[in-house]
Amino acid sequence: DETVSVNAGYAGSIVGAVSLNGEMKFEGCYSAATVGGTTAAGFVANAWNGGSNKKIAIENSICINSFFIKKNGGILTEINNSYSTNNNESDRPADVGGNYGKVAADGMKGENAVVNMPALQWETTFVKTDSYPELRIFKSNEPLYWYGNPAAKLVNGSGSRNDPYIISTPSELAYLAKLIVEGGGNNTVGKYYELANDITINNTTAENWTESARKWYSSVKVNGNNYCFNGFLNGKGYTISGLYSDDSTSGAYAGLFVGISSGATVARLNISNSVMSAQFVGSIAGREFNTADKVIKIANVYIDDKVSLKAAGAVGGIIGRGDGGISFINCGFSGLATGAGDDKTHGIAGDIWSVGTKYEIKNTFSNCKPYRLLTGLKIELSNVYSSSAQTGVTQVTDEFFGGIDASTKMSGLDFVNTWQANENGYPTLSASHNGDVDLDGECNAADCVELRKELLGVSEATMPDVNDDGKIDIRDLVAEKKLQISDFQNQ
Repeated sequence: DETVSVNAGYAGSIVGAVSLNGEMKFEGCYSAATVGGTTAAGFVANAWNGGSNKKIAIENSICINSFFIKKNGGILTEINNSYSTNNNESDRPADVGGNYGKVAADGMKGENAVVNMPALQWETTFVKTDSYPELRIFKSNEPLYWYGNPAAKLVNGSGSRNDPYIISTPSELAYLAKLIVEGGGNNTVGKYYELANDITINNTTAENWTESARKWYSSVKVNGNNYCFNGFLNGKGYTISGLYSDDSTSGAYAGLFVGISSGATVARLNISNSVMSAQFVGSIAGREFNTADKVIKIANVYIDDKVSLKAAGAVGGIIGRGDGGISFINCGFSGLATGAGDDKTHGIAGDIWSVGTKYEIKNTFSNCKPYRLLTGLKIELSNVYSSSAQTGVTQVTDEFFGGIDASTKMSGLDFVNTWQANENGYPTLSASHNGDVDLDGECNAADCVELRKELLGVSEATMPDVNDDGKIDIRDLVAEKKLQISDFQNQ
């Protein structure tokens, strides 16, 4: 750091002189030392060819008060995604290539660092401070926020059911959202995604947003699989917070995803501390697009009271505007929703048209009217609770929506496996997994079928009555598993 001073004939804050017999690589390195001497540089003062044609490679690094290397004896030096305060011809030797930039010292401090050095790996390697950046490894308790750039790709997982893409950083989540906004949503068809942890986009609360907040993605382009999420997202019970969108463009949609389409599933996910504004807004998706027989499933999703949604048109706590063909099971909304009037403001789904073949809301609550139907679409309602009166909905007064009485007043909800009552707030989703393997919001024989596929590696879409008790349930899976083990042991 800047408290270090190196003065010698060959003065390098990391390496003074080296005879290179193989590649030398610096990755995620940082130097702010003062260097002085006959030959001085931030990383390597002097290097010469010791019999190898290898190179010096510098990646994702910062060099303050000097250039990375002073003398390289004809060795190729490749510098990428790195920044230095010194970058004139007199500062750097010959044979230096790559993609690197010069930034003034003051431009590397505080918030300026993120703006002026966007190619650095902020979420994995560096963290901004009031002064120069520091290596994140030395600040392990520092919260991880989004720095405005999406990841180049998802590196963990293949997207299959048994090997889903793993999303663990804000930039990885941004990669998925941007992919959809830019028209690549069809690339998510049949792909599986899982959260590995809570993800915070902006470090703020719904009451304290500023224009400096990193804006999430919105779009006026939502049509079919294009611009819509069409895969399977398992939130694993984690929370996404800090989503911020403010788009006044006519016809703009905003949400975690701008759109969601036929056959998609979003399950076991919480949204908190978020503010979104557009013409059509929903916490999960501004637009639901369904012209096929594949029902969209939203299951075990909770939007808490720290979420604020505002729409110039229709707003829904989970989906802003849609076509039907969607199922909401075990969902809750306790945030603030404001649409273009009472008939445009709903806690679960906003304007729903009659294209889709199925529209159901089950085991769900919201602190305002949960749905709006257009053009005579039929809806299936079961155990739906709201603080506002609506056909097919059980009205619960605000005073009983929260607290320990919630389980009594909303007795149709599962407060054993799915929800937990909170003494001073609304019910929240239970952190435990309730056996809903296929992520449809219900525990039934279908979960046995899916679990059978995973455990036994079979592809059949049915479950046999292995123990001959006249019922298809988890006991059949246990019995079949024993048979498989027995067969294996006999060979």
